[in-house]
Amino acid sequence: MADLALLRQLFEDPEPRRGEAVRVDDDLPNAKRLLGRYDVRSFLGMGCAGRVFRAYDRDELREVALKVIFCDEQQQQQLRAQRGGGAAAGQLHRREWELHRRACAAGHAAVARLHAVHELEGAVVLCLELLSGSEVFERVAAAADNNRSLPHCEVRSIVWQIASAVGSCHAQGVVHRDLKLENFVEDDDGRIKLVDFGLSVALEKDGSALRSAAGTVVSTAGTCAYLPPELLPEERGGGGGGGGGGGGGGEALRLTDGAASDLWALGVLLFLLGTSVYPFGSGELNERGQDTSKACRRHISSHTFTKRAAARFVQLEPSLRSLIGGLMQQSPSSRMGLKDVLAHDFMQMASCIV
Repeated sequence: MADLALLRQLFEDPEPRRGEAVRVDDDLPNAKRLLGRYDVRSFLGMGCAGRVFRAYDRDELREVALKVIFCDEQQQQQLRAQRGGGAAAGQLHRREWELHRRACAAGHAAVARLHAVHELEGAVVLCLELLSGSEVFERVAAAADNNRSLPHCEVRSIVWQIASAVGSCHAQGVVHRDLKLENFVEDDDGRIKLVDFGLSVALEKDGSALRSAAGTVVSTAGTCAYLPPELLPEERGGGGGGGGGGGGGGEALRLTDGAASDLWALGVLLFLLGTSVYPFGSGELNERGQDTSKACRRHISSHTFTKRAAARFVQLEPSLRSLIGGLMQQSPSSRMGLKDVLAHDFMQMASCIV
């Protein structure tokens, strides 16, 4: 009960700031100790399913990140919508860490490590590798603030690490489904790591379709600006679909090639890295890809860049335009595979600097 009481206090602040020290009511020396081993120190980030804290693991004598997920009724409903329904909330959370563990099985350096999982009554705590660096998003945002984009040599280095991480996940039968700049974070040495497997699903053996662990068709999920055309919510009647959460009342579900949805998102990532604007929607980085307007969906479904994005795109070197075009094919089966990405002319200078 003491652990749950501490966790509830950690969730009391509605808008904590990154790096802010955690505050609890109790002044006892061990008041911030969780599960008898983790000294919780500061807030790192949050998402739709939980919050992440910096902590010190007294058993392993190292700093870690703790992702805390509460299984309250509201989150259960939200998760069921994101995951296609059918499974209980505990099963849905369990799939996140099971697939994260599977993704880590190959020991790839660009996949953030999952150290341990702790199940409590009504909550789950994931002990993760602590990444003290910034999100790749912050690099691109800083460049955009100066009205520029990243140098191509830097883009090559980033994409090499991102593509190899995604390829390793696919080889382990895991589709991430939420590839975006915010989910690639630097460690202390500047190496990029893939994080947050909360929306991941397992590939079927033939790699042809995305299905949940319960066997149901997976609903639309992810961040709107990165969704491929085949996963755009289809409106039925008067119902309007939301973009970032999926599974709403006005959305029809679709099957799609499993890995191909990640390939499209990789193309959007490349576009952002090269131009500092989103290819679709408003293009504003401060929206973090959450533009769910009909105009944004129309641009995606018609494969038409906004005027601002198109103007930036034509300024890229031809090999980078070719690589983006190969990934952002409307037909899932036509998208460039990851082996071809790493062998592409644009990428040939990347492997020697990673």
